[in-house]
Amino acid sequence: MRPVLHPLLRHLGSFSGILLAAVFCQADDLVTPDAIELRLKQDASYLADDKLEGRGPRTRGLELAADHIAAEFERIGLDVRSYGRSPFHEFLSYSTPVLAHRKAAIAFADGELAALEPGANFQPLALGGSGEVDAPLVFAGYGITAPDLDYDDYADLEVKDKVVVIMRHEPRQKDPASPFNGIGNSPHAYLDRKVENAVDHGAAAVLLVTDALTTDKTITDPLLPFNTKGKPEKKIVTLHVTRETIDKLLQQAKRPTLAELETAIDENLQPQSFLLGSRFQASVKVEVKKDALKNVVGVLPGAGDLAEQTLILGAHYDHLGRGGFGSLAPWTQSIHNGADDNASGTSLLLEAARQLAAPPLAANRRRIVFIAFSAEEMGLIGSERYARTPLHPLDQTIAMLNFDMVGRLTSNRLQLHGVGTAAEFDALATAAAKKQELLLAKTRSGYGPSDHASFHERGVPVLHFFTGLHRDYHRPSDDADKLNLEGMRRIMLMAVEVARDLATRPERLQAPKKDPDGLSGLGGLFNEAEEALPRGVWLGVRVAPTNEPDGLTITQVFSRSPAETAQLRQGDILLSADGDAVTTLTELQTKVKAHKAGEPLTLRMLRKGIELETEVKLQSR
Repeated sequence: MRPVLHPLLRHLGSFSGILLAAVFCQADDLVTPDAIELRLKQDASYLADDKLEGRGPRTRGLELAADHIAAEFERIGLDVRSYGRSPFHEFLSYSTPVLAHRKAAIAFADGELAALEPGANFQPLALGGSGEVDAPLVFAGYGITAPDLDYDDYADLEVKDKVVVIMRHEPRQKDPASPFNGIGNSPHAYLDRKVENAVDHGAAAVLLVTDALTTDKTITDPLLPFNTKGKPEKKIVTLHVTRETIDKLLQQAKRPTLAELETAIDENLQPQSFLLGSRFQASVKVEVKKDALKNVVGVLPGAGDLAEQTLILGAHYDHLGRGGFGSLAPWTQSIHNGADDNASGTSLLLEAARQLAAPPLAANRRRIVFIAFSAEEMGLIGSERYARTPLHPLDQTIAMLNFDMVGRLTSNRLQLHGVGTAAEFDALATAAAKKQELLLAKTRSGYGPSDHASFHERGVPVLHFFTGLHRDYHRPSDDADKLNLEGMRRIMLMAVEVARDLATRPERLQAPKKDPDGLSGLGGLFNEAEEALPRGVWLGVRVAPTNEPDGLTITQVFSRSPAETAQLRQGDILLSADGDAVTTLTELQTKVKAHKAGEPLTLRMLRKGIELETEVKLQSR
């Protein structure tokens, strides 16, 4: 649900924000350390709560986070009507399946009707869709039909208008000599193929049950999430059920256990398929919810001669959900709460808005646009989309301050990136940090793997606040109880002092005398239009040399490029290609040109201090 505008906002116009801010925070509560830290804790704890599902893309949790931020922006008194009377800058539409109803039962051959408990005994899967089922049960092994391997679980088995019980994966998973791709997965292991094969044989529904090898790895027998990935071309009601449920069915039918059936199949690669003598009843309703990834935007209006100039403060609010690409614990589907990355930055953004919106406000001041970006973890997509179509012109934007991972201050050391992007930044930031007893580790360049890079690319001076990496980074253990709230408060107060100066100084910032990114003399090499790039095999990135460490910083990833497909991101630092160091554009181009279309290029890179290796399948332009 989108926040409803406060009645005062409807009637009093843009300056009503001042009144609301005054109502929201009493003067004492606004500035006392305990009150500030309490608000930081409340915001960060909410955003990093399990119920927000790790704020992964296209999740209900990410929507809840956006609604929370929008409601706080409105409560603070910011103008939240910039996008059709909404705070939401939508940039990527999508449809999400939502489970509206689920019910299932087994009618055993002896007359017993056993209702199954949703989430305990069974879970519908979105890849199967909606439907009503009341049909006989059959066991169909792994649900595989592979004529080339002389294996067919459906041979001599009539499954038309029946519910098929199918094991996940495939036979002989531990055997390197298995005809099913050895110890790797063959195409027959995937859920899409199993469901489509069941449809081709006339099945009414599919009950998936986890194989013993997978259960041994997980120790327990967890049910797959409703939104488990899969897009079969042909759909029927598909549910995941526990091994205990299926073993009870087999016992009633006087058949071997699942474990015994798996062993029998593995021994001679002969299917074990049969009627079970019971019926399965189910009712599943899956609805489709249309939504969009979106930035959340609140504006504190300017006044006087500076009113049409802009200062931007930003932080991304998305994270990794249950892991997947980018997780440093890829073996788990546990919720990655992302307390430091980046509930910390988002809560600091909210508190900075409270401080900056509180009266008295300067009579001559720039507007401040507060933006909570989405899809940062997917490659700075939210900030890139905003920077392409800004609410206010970027050539009238004095600076952008970005907060990403600011919750683990250690030994008072704060990393500050971008100090070389404006001549005044070094002295201004140093003075503000000194008041909060913060020790700055400064980096001149405005490039990096966070949202400030999208603005620096377009010539906007940037400062990026960052307290550093830690062992919980991109892991399920990044929880709110580990945040340094006192450190966050001091960083916030430093940032607010810098922001007040930038919002009210009469003159614009001066360009630095020294190029902060070391790009002098490279001409238009990094500024040509995408259409003007040379034809042939391509990677699809723009790069800039860096010596922190030696390598090439990705400054842009082109859409629909091999680099985008491989999920390279702006701010990644390329260290080597096919095992050889790359420190110049020529070295990287030589490596790319040595490949034909379709061949992989192995890249080693740094992302937020973590060394990664990936393969990019190069293509022709």
